[in-house]
Amino acid sequence: IEAGLGWGWQPRALVQPRIEAGSLVEMPFDNLSNGVALWVDVVWSKERPLGLGARRFVQLIAQQGRPGSGA
Repeated sequence: IEAGLGWGWQPRALVQPRIEAGSLVEMPFDNLSNGVALWVDVVWSKERPLGLGARRFVQLIAQQGRPGSGA
């Protein structure tokens, strides 16, 4: 995230020092009560295949958007 490659939902205790230092910026949302419903694009290079953990992460994200998945 600090490299400018995306955004994340992190525990405040973890990121507060970085917010104060200016290396991270907080993005407040009005619709956060129990979760966020939004589209997520996952992008990677064909020249650098995803590892097992990243492939599983992509599968989990994809399952959340399928009908009947509870999304």
